Amino acid sequence: MKKILFATTALVATAGMAAADITLSGYGRFGIQYNDNDPEEFRVDQRLRLIITGTAESDNGISFTAQTRLQWDDGASTVGDTVKGAAGPGARDAAFHASYGGFTLSLGNVSGSEAQPGFYAGSLGYTGFMYVDPHSIGYGNHDIGLVTAGTDGVVMATYAAGDFNVRASFSNDGINDRIFVGMDYTFGDYLIALSHQESDLAGEDVTKLYFQGSMGNTTFGLFVDDTVFGNSFGVTATTAIGAATTATFTAASVEGMLGNYENYGVGINHDLGGGVSVAGGIADFEGDTVAEAGVVFNF
Repeated sequence: MKKILFATTALVATAGMAAADITLSGYGRFGIQYNDNDPEEFRVDQRLRLIITGTAESDNGISFTAQTRLQWDDGASTVGDTVKGAAGPGARDAAFHASYGGFTLSLGNVSGSEAQPGFYAGSLGYTGFMYVDPHSIGYGNHDIGLVTAGTDGVVMATYAAGDFNVRASFSNDGINDRIFVGMDYTFGDYLIALSHQESDLAGEDVTKLYFQGSMGNTTFGLFVDDTVFGNSFGVTATTAIGAATTATFTAASVEGMLGNYENYGVGINHDLGGGVSVAGGIADFEGDTVAEAGVVFNF
């Protein structure tokens, strides 16, 4: 991903502080979406996301990062964004990280669940309208998500030791506490990740297991969860069908507070180079036929 170096060094007033950098990055996307259960079956979708990242490192080797983003959508904002009008700009609350060695302390607009491997596995379409983990879309009232109104933010600690990672986080929305613990281990071409969230709201308690492996030009994943509403499980596989093209199949049996569904779909992605790709997908999603095709370009 290309990044624009906004300031290579920053003047500092005190000794002992290293130079700081600010980078701009992000992506644009646009396409056509279809839902046979929507009064307006076809619609044009578009998004521009600008990510602002500031970094600094102290003389004793502690790395600091602060990040926020601006986002312009043609519809409702994603979790954690505040949008002024249907097509107005959205500013996400900031996330802060301090890292030394294998340990990272994160505060603010961060998510232990989103950091857990497998959270975005099995993505279909250019927007990721379906994943093997049903909680990935809008967080499904599960998992410590990103900061919303009334939330004091998240505190998360992460430790990496070789192929093993462990993370724990805590959040409070002014009423309810949520505690998340997750870990993952990579061994050769395989990965296993296990996580659990405990909440003051029993409906938000969830235990999740994700297993991923590679065989030849195919990467596959298996997802299982346990919630008060029942169990969900899913499988996904992505296969290279050319030098720059991949095909993905994802299927999931979902039991949740909004009902029980059998979701399945296929997607294709073609890399045009230079950070540009075209992608599309079609699925039977929550009882609806959903499809989309569009372009994503990173900068």
